[in-house]
Amino acid sequence: MSTAHTNYQELKNALKCFFSVEEQMYLIPILLSWAGNAEKAMFWFNHQKIPAFGGQTAKLVCENGNQTLFMEYIHSAELGGYA
Repeated sequence: MSTAHTNYQELKNALKCFFSVEEQMYLIPILLSWAGNAEKAMFWFNHQKIPAFGGQTAKLVCENGNQTLFMEYIHSAELGGYA
């Protein structure tokens, strides 16, 4: 199994803890597009502090039960809103 495939699976597994299959199908292509690859998307999800969430990471936002707010944030950023 290639590293790229492994990284993609890790991203998918991280997201499935918080999001439905439909939400994952929306999020994964966006995160891959923005980050460039699955490894960078995983790093962003786990480590990048998001100013809109008071410096919390995406993972922490989701762990705190705010998946809906995170989805709204991604949707807004996708449409050109402040990220």
